[in-house]
This record gives sequence, C-alpha cells and structure tokens, in this order.
Amino acid sequence: KTHADITAKEFREDRQLILEHRQPMLFGKEKNQGIRLNGLDPEVVKLGENGVTEKDILVHDVHTKSPVMPLLLARMQTPDFPIAMGVFRAASQSVYDDAFVAQISDEKRNAKYDGLNALFQSGSTFVRE
Repeated sequence: KTHADITAKEFREDRQLILEHRQPMLFGKEKNQGIRLNGLDPEVVKLGENGVTEKDILVHDVHTKSPVMPLLLARMQTPDFPIAMGVFRAASQSVYDDAFVAQISDEKRNAKYDGLNALFQSGSTFVRE
C-alpha cells in the first residue's frame, strides 16, 4: 500500500496526529507525545520528560483566523513528525463566486444609468474631436 508506513495498524498511533478542536495535539499509543512550539518551530516532545506537561502542548483551534498554524501542521513530515489528520482550519469566508455575484448586484443597484442606452440618452456624453 502507498501510505502503509502511516496508515498501517502497527504505525498509525505513532505516525498520525488526529486533530480535534480545542484538544491538545497529542499522539502515540499512550498519548504521551505532543507538539509544542520552540520559538516559531514545532517540535515533538514527550510528556514527563524534561518537565514537559500537557500545558506545554499546543491546543488545536479550527477557527483560528491566522493561517500560520495550519501551514505548520501541513508541513510536518515523517520521520521527524507525525502526519496531521483532520480539519486544519475552518475559515468562514464567502467563496469567490458568491462575492463576485454580490459585487455585480451592488454595482447594478448603485448604477447611475441602467445600461448604455440610458447613458447615451442622458445628455451626459461628449464628442471627442
């Protein structure tokens, strides 16, 4: 299988980070490994080693406005990191098509003239010589 090194039962818990909203980013068979930031870089740490507690572990927020954390999660690769799985970010923004249609509707509603014929008949034209 193509992704057996990540999805096979014997590797899954150690090589996948299942993202859950408002939950610490823990993984491993015993959920004793986690992701924390060291400056601006993510790092894998073990709970209980070097004073690391669950409070040091990043908590996932799918509603973050910043794309930084989802980008960091997307860039994590084995063997140094687990592969993040789940919803990285749930941004509530309008899709391009809806915004485009709304803009056209607004322009039509606020237009001074209803089409080119109305403009030409308005007297607000000039001849360039």
